[in-house]
Amino acid sequence: MHYQVEHLLGTGGIAKVYATTDPLIAVKLIESTESTESLQAVRREFNCLKSLNHSRIVRAYEWIQIDNHIGYSMQRLEGYNGKVFAGRLQRLPPSERHQKIISIGIQMLETIEYLHQHDWLHRDIKPSNLMIQESAQTTLIDFGTVIQYSAQPTSKGLVGTPRYASPEQIAQKSLTTSSDIYSIGSTLYFLLLNQAPFASRNRSDFIDPSLIDPTVPKHLERLIVQMMSANPNDRGNSTDLIHQLTQVQTTVTPLAGREAPLKIVSQTLRRVHNGEQIHLHIDGTRGSGKTWLQNLVVQSAKRQNLTVIKLEPSISTNVIFEQIAQRSALLIVSVHPYTQKFGLPIITIQVPWLTLAQIRRSIFSKAPKTLDISLMAERLFSLTGGLPKLLLEYLEAYTTNLQFTIPLEPDNLEIGWYPNLTSPQISVVQMLSIVPEPCSSQTIDFVLEIDSTSILRSLESFSLVQQIGEDWCIANDWTVNQTLHLHPVENTQSHLWVSKWRENSVSDHRPIEDIEHLSTMGKLANAKLLGLNTLQHTPRSTQARCLIALGQVYLDIGLLNKANSVLADATALSKAMNDQDTYLRSHALRARVSLEIHQSSPTGAAHALDRLGKIISSQNPWVLSIWLWACGALGDVKTWNKWLSQTLSSIDGLPPVEQLRCHYSMIRGACALGELALANELVKQGLDDSVDWPLLHWEYARVHSLLHGLPPPIAGEMVYNLAAEEILCFKQRWVRVKGKHPDPTWHH
Repeated sequence: MHYQVEHLLGTGGIAKVYATTDPLIAVKLIESTESTESLQAVRREFNCLKSLNHSRIVRAYEWIQIDNHIGYSMQRLEGYNGKVFAGRLQRLPPSERHQKIISIGIQMLETIEYLHQHDWLHRDIKPSNLMIQESAQTTLIDFGTVIQYSAQPTSKGLVGTPRYASPEQIAQKSLTTSSDIYSIGSTLYFLLLNQAPFASRNRSDFIDPSLIDPTVPKHLERLIVQMMSANPNDRGNSTDLIHQLTQVQTTVTPLAGREAPLKIVSQTLRRVHNGEQIHLHIDGTRGSGKTWLQNLVVQSAKRQNLTVIKLEPSISTNVIFEQIAQRSALLIVSVHPYTQKFGLPIITIQVPWLTLAQIRRSIFSKAPKTLDISLMAERLFSLTGGLPKLLLEYLEAYTTNLQFTIPLEPDNLEIGWYPNLTSPQISVVQMLSIVPEPCSSQTIDFVLEIDSTSILRSLESFSLVQQIGEDWCIANDWTVNQTLHLHPVENTQSHLWVSKWRENSVSDHRPIEDIEHLSTMGKLANAKLLGLNTLQHTPRSTQARCLIALGQVYLDIGLLNKANSVLADATALSKAMNDQDTYLRSHALRARVSLEIHQSSPTGAAHALDRLGKIISSQNPWVLSIWLWACGALGDVKTWNKWLSQTLSSIDGLPPVEQLRCHYSMIRGACALGELALANELVKQGLDDSVDWPLLHWEYARVHSLLHGLPPPIAGEMVYNLAAEEILCFKQRWVRVKGKHPDPTWHH
């Protein structure tokens, strides 16, 4: 044996899989003292894999014995298990997500067809038994439940996983090949929606996929539901299903960043499906995608046979009131500026523009062969500001052969929707295009000698200007170019405006360090406001650092989705600016977001380790400390011990506040792993060292209360001026201590 066993990769029902010093080999081992039945299962798995030769089935090499463990060596696979990959899929544009799921479905059906032809049933196909690469290349793993179809034994209990097993499998009846097809259908359901098709064994809570994701292609939904038919004869065979999957058409926009409004649409459709009457109002600026979303809602409602009314000027209000009077399920859909009210609950969706990270993801979806996507995304962000209409136009115009290339000074596309503006509106846009920084409405009034309040709001609805904090600025470079092309400004006028702007405008360039300082002092609302304002006034070269500071504030408050969004922008921007330190810290904090969202579970650990694995060699203390946290959450004692002293050493050279934050990450990992002696030691030291920084002191005191069963520390002034939902997020932040579930401190 030319390799040595290293850290834990994963744990199955009876065996554990370990990495080895050979990067191409892993080993699957059980203790030799296990039951005869367990030993036979592992031997049967090994014999099965040795008899098969398929590119999408994990390969077994040799039977081995190491100390008191026996098992076999096997192919080590790169990628993500399906449970982790499902979370990654949710961040993709719908069209790309559905294409990947179709590809995975075809590969799984081809693989299982090969398996069945060789007289084997898998019996436990589920997301975590798939290993998937970013390209959607899929390998079937974990054959611990495999059995020869022609020699099924008398059942001794359920074999497989109830959430993904066929009805006949749960009833412990004899199985056919259609049982594996059922499990493929339920696995595709999970990959599609990132949730299992059933929450209980009685399976009375099944929800159609399109009620959760309105963008699901109708044909894809029908095939998944067919594969999950209760009657095995209705599921179809692998060959026919493969052919039908190849016929599925995906036509949804390639833009990323639509998760939030689509989630609200999904929740609304389910409420109407359950009998409610709801008015859904879609708001947003021109070109943001209001019409696209409205049409999607109407189509999705009709697909579910729901009564839906799309508000248009031609619709009679009497017809609507008559429909409401019937008291049956009803959905009314309107878009800005429609203001008619009907006495129904109103749900408003604000359609957002895209962030830098979402633009980068959109480019990759539309043009995966693009070179230097970070640079292309930065140019496109400056040009469009993230406005979906402009993004789609430029993506279409500058994409050739799946490669997007936009020059430094692209042609200003004539899109045809630049509005006819009044003279005062033109003056405001001209002035904001010329002055070097965003400015308040009071400054605009002073420079132009007008009342700009209503003008700015109308220009905002046209997507020509944006309000950030109390300041106003031009929405994007396209607007500047288009405005100055259509309405040139004389040099004398330009100089006069800039001169008056300088006379009246007082720029407050607070250092970025002040943002995190305010947060550590427990002034969270002030830190958030300063971060948002500073972001608009800081040079491009330091915006990534500002995004990091703002992301840390969001983490401190517990606004995890917002933190993830700004940190993703920090990653993209720091890579484009070649700022290595900021790039590494952004990745580390994004890994922390994964751990926080998944409450330090193995799933969160898998997300975090995946993000940090390629940069761990940097020896960056932020990366190392959160890497240890993830190892603790995974339960990987060996890797924890390997990196512990190195991480402690790297943290020692940091400034005090950064030391405290990195030690806190280690404490979270130690708590999850059960290394409570080390956790107590670091907490005790941190309580002494953090007295000058109220937020950090509160965090250390929080863990101390958990470890010793004490009431939690009081948040006090730290939550002053936060919104109610922000206070709730702050109080719901999760700290996992092994053996204490759930986190008990907020129940005192």
